[in-house]
Amino acid sequence: MTLHDDQEMIAHVLCSAHWTAQTRNSPNEERAILHVAQSFADELAGADPEFDRLEFIEATTEHQRS
Repeated sequence: MTLHDDQEMIAHVLCSAHWTAQTRNSPNEERAILHVAQSFADELAGADPEFDRLEFIEATTEHQRS
């Protein structure tokens, strides 16, 4: 399953924040952003039984810069 547009947008914002924290060598910020991503994933999974939680979490940390 692929992410919907709104889910992709959320993942992109979280990925950008996670990448910034990583480049600043801020592990506490990285963990906080991952926690926020997991919270979003929990809410999205509750709203859509077909939502792929793992795909969403991976999308928030893959750091593909364009």
